[in-house]
Amino acid sequence: MNRAQKIEILKALAISTSIIALKKIMLSQSRSTNELTPSSSPTFPQPPSPIAQIRASQFLLFAGSLVGILLLRKKRLQFKGKSIVITGGSRGLGLALAQCLLEEGASVTLLARDPEELRKARNKLYMFTKQIFDVTCDITHQQQLEFALAEARAKFGKIDILINNAGSLTAGPLNSLTDNDFQNQMNVHYFSAINAIRAIRPYFHQQGGGIVVNISSIGGLLPLPYLSAHCGSKFALGGASESLAIELRKEGIQLTTIYPGFMRTGSTKNAQFKNQNNSLQKWVRALDNLPVLSISPRHAAKKILSAVALGKSHLVLTAPAKLGVWFHMLFPETYSWTIAAVDNMILQEKKNRPLSQLIGDPSKHRRLWFSPVQWAQERAEEENNQLH
Repeated sequence: MNRAQKIEILKALAISTSIIALKKIMLSQSRSTNELTPSSSPTFPQPPSPIAQIRASQFLLFAGSLVGILLLRKKRLQFKGKSIVITGGSRGLGLALAQCLLEEGASVTLLARDPEELRKARNKLYMFTKQIFDVTCDITHQQQLEFALAEARAKFGKIDILINNAGSLTAGPLNSLTDNDFQNQMNVHYFSAINAIRAIRPYFHQQGGGIVVNISSIGGLLPLPYLSAHCGSKFALGGASESLAIELRKEGIQLTTIYPGFMRTGSTKNAQFKNQNNSLQKWVRALDNLPVLSISPRHAAKKILSAVALGKSHLVLTAPAKLGVWFHMLFPETYSWTIAAVDNMILQEKKNRPLSQLIGDPSKHRRLWFSPVQWAQERAEEENNQLH
């Protein structure tokens, strides 16, 4: 039983005892009200009643559970001295994870397709030269992936944690997406993660265990228009990941699935939007950079590492994302109707008119709203190594 399971059990115990205590208090109050008469006279102090004793014991149990939770939270996995491999580690969330891990004393291997992006990432992390290693690798090719993992193990002597973070975004209406678009999204998000787990599994068996972190997306829990290829691959990754988490537990392999919401990584700079205009791209950029709806990659990285340290099986990042998941689960028809209404008002083409004529170019007609967003996007692109 890992730390996350113990915390959940203690939380359930604390909640159940508090509910029982509340019921007992309400029952005792109702009884005392019924037994009170006008002729009642003062009496000498009596020993505590059985109900009072029960309430006291329940309070102590509740307080003990809270203390237990606090104590368990302090017993966390330490990343110092660990060897971690991050796919897609040259930019965005992968780069933020690498920086946080290096700051905690871990050794990090970055995998990415573009050697120039890897060089820029190393320059951003120049303070940790001895702890960082990079391998140019296309994770959709099994042989390159296996070679990269072998190189990482040869460099640091072991691999303790694998973070499957590599990803891409292809968006557009169905009639603009090809079979290759769907296949490429599956290759990058789903098959590459499965193949990486297969490749790392023998190493973990030799070491007696290990940790895999799969970075899915809120698109792996919520259906979104114009993201059918992206959501399909992320749904597949999330389902396989949580299934494997159960299957691999007996082998000493911890698998954590992460579902990030909107994040200020600047990743839309390298996304592929296949509609006939750039309005969809501008609106997606806006959602990615709004302070309330989105999260900074560094803050997200710290939350992810905290979940991994506690042994959690999955994590949904940002409160708006969690709210969306619950809303979709409880009211699926209302969710679909609401998203369709938003699509109809903002993004859908009507009467064969281009989308830009329907809602206009946001950068021109909504300058007070989109100019700060554009500035935030450009800043995120620079900070997260998204520029070429």
